[in-house]
Amino acid sequence: MKKFSKIIVLITLSFLSLKSYSQVGASYYIDDILSVNAKVFNLGKGDISAEVKIFTKREYMYSELDVLYRFAASKYHQLGIGLGLKLGLDIEDDSYLLPIVLEVYPFEKFKRASFLLELTPGMTSEDEEYSIRGLIGIRYTFGKHNRGRDE
Repeated sequence: MKKFSKIIVLITLSFLSLKSYSQVGASYYIDDILSVNAKVFNLGKGDISAEVKIFTKREYMYSELDVLYRFAASKYHQLGIGLGLKLGLDIEDDSYLLPIVLEVYPFEKFKRASFLLELTPGMTSEDEEYSIRGLIGIRYTFGKHNRGRDE
């Protein structure tokens, strides 16, 4: 399972490097979690984006790959839901995740900065243990266009 999971991550990252637009965001979540996200393509009024998180302040270091459908942005927020895979570097159990992300734009004239609220139910692959994780963070999005919102 671990080898298969790592192959999926490598394929997804390769796909992102070929298909991603100029919208790349850098995020920091409380508890020293760093992430990079990129919009992959538009789908209807929303878009598909991918995010790679690195959890650095844990007993065991691990990474996570999430693929999200982000609904059309409103003036002050955007909601996304998707699937994720947590890969441990020092632990045996990988986890399947269902991230739900609310991105809030507090500044009317500056939509590149946002606050993130995330609720993520998950299940480990080996033990079938269930968990729920909550995260709070900030994001800055680079690039010309910012998910169709006015700059």
